[in-house]
Amino acid sequence: MNRAFFVNLVFLLAINGLIKPVYLFGIDRTVQNTLPEGEYGLFFALFNFTYLFQIINDFGLQVFNNRQVSQNRHMLGHYLPNLLMLKGMLALLYLSAVGLVAWLVGYEADLAPLLALVALNQILVSLLLYLRSNISGLGFYRLDSAFSALDKLLLIGLLGILLWHPAAPAPFQLWWFVAAQTAALTTTTLLAGTVVLRSAGPFYWQWRPKRIRLLLRRSLPYALAIFLMTLYTRLDGVMIERLLPDGRREADLYASAFRLLDAANMLGVLFAGLLLPMLAYQLKLGKDIRPLIRLSLRLIMAIALTVAITCLIYSTPIMEALYVNGSAYSGGILALLMLTFVAMSGNYIYSTLLTANGQMRPMNRIFLGTVLGNLLAHALP
Repeated sequence: MNRAFFVNLVFLLAINGLIKPVYLFGIDRTVQNTLPEGEYGLFFALFNFTYLFQIINDFGLQVFNNRQVSQNRHMLGHYLPNLLMLKGMLALLYLSAVGLVAWLVGYEADLAPLLALVALNQILVSLLLYLRSNISGLGFYRLDSAFSALDKLLLIGLLGILLWHPAAPAPFQLWWFVAAQTAALTTTTLLAGTVVLRSAGPFYWQWRPKRIRLLLRRSLPYALAIFLMTLYTRLDGVMIERLLPDGRREADLYASAFRLLDAANMLGVLFAGLLLPMLAYQLKLGKDIRPLIRLSLRLIMAIALTVAITCLIYSTPIMEALYVNGSAYSGGILALLMLTFVAMSGNYIYSTLLTANGQMRPMNRIFLGTVLGNLLAHALP
């Protein structure tokens, strides 16, 4: 299994290493530099705001399904129709929650269309991740790796045309950025859905409330873990935009530094996405998982330490090279953020192990402690 993990990890890192950095630093960064100051900060705040409600949108179904399909691959046709119907209901509930809370916290009415489109993109992301959990659960690791980067590849093409083609209208609009995400995610989701439907074989759409309630109850611990992880990784962007006097500008600067942490954290996401079905399958067979854990931990920590130390030493030059408003101030933000990267990398390995083994309670206690610590730190004068 170590050899299979290493080979698939190399393929996964190669395909994402080629595409996602081009998107993040060639496209996404250019969008931020092209838009008027504060516009990308607004998108960043709206994105994080809608992301906070992903517990409703996903409810842990992706992780729950990945573990179940990995251990019972013949049950895909059994789970698929029920979970798809459940995700449809959760999506409607998610949109309602986003709209209600946005109104309660005082988001302006003219932001409603943009907020709705950002929320729709979150629904598409959640659906795509669920479909990919079936693909990786069936053992199609390389196909899942391809889907993990396809939406970004499409975005490179779409946004590249809008940013640099001579015939593209000017000036570039924030709306185009969000709408291009919608188009890329829709295309990728349809392709992934085609693969899953063909793999599932014939099945019947039947509304079974008891089975739906059972799935909700069984996925609840996974939903709580995702909710707590979302809070301690995404709450800062919302609080900065809402609480500071010059919130949009500060959120813009924070987003520029957070982009690098987000890019680095893709490493952990890729490791976790590949590890979860493999660990779940090995645990089901009663095999020794310690060699796989040691290998994955050594690999991710070697990369994480190198990246974190480099960004810590050269934080200001990095920010000045990447952004038109880069400075020592934004470099300081980057230095503080990258200090968290090493610990988060280790967390990806051990939290994946706990998830694969179904040990959600101790993990959720740890996550709850981190969220409370974050809120207390913001409350201090």
